[in-house]
Amino acid sequence: PVVTSIYFCVISFSTIGFGDVVPKTQIMRLFMVFFLPVGVACFGEMLSRFAAIYVERKNRSARKKFLRRSVTLCDLDSMDADGDGEVTREEFVFFMLVALQKVTEEDLEELRQVFHSLDVDDSGTINKIDLVMMAKKRKVEDEEIREVLGDVDYGTMGSSSEEEQSTDGLTRRNPANRHELCVS
Repeated sequence: PVVTSIYFCVISFSTIGFGDVVPKTQIMRLFMVFFLPVGVACFGEMLSRFAAIYVERKNRSARKKFLRRSVTLCDLDSMDADGDGEVTREEFVFFMLVALQKVTEEDLEELRQVFHSLDVDDSGTINKIDLVMMAKKRKVEDEEIREVLGDVDYGTMGSSSEEEQSTDGLTRRNPANRHELCVS
């Protein structure tokens, strides 16, 4: 009886359904109407998790193999994004992220554009000067918008009790919340 029950569940949940073992009573048939869909869903979820584990192990193995292999001249040419004959740390990291399928080229290009928009003085770094220049630029843009729209009370949009506006135009976070991402 136990082996037959297990056999029936596996055959039914896997949707094979040979039909050689079936519920005999009316109450068991009614029970199976509700039990089988749940069982099929659970069985399918279990199989997908086993498959995901298998695929993840294969991917991890392929990643390790890729990282252990030696770098070729062809790899260096592929990594050298600016064509200067040398591979910088940034070029190496970007190449490896794309090669390991952690990000796409489009993701990297979007991040480069965001960095470029934040690097107001085109110094190649983002610093306080960039933030001050950006704040001044926004202030001028806001004033131009106000001139066009007239006096509109914008209230305290974007400000919170955890932020403090300083005289240099920078918004400073409360030091107690320094691990939060500052996005405005």
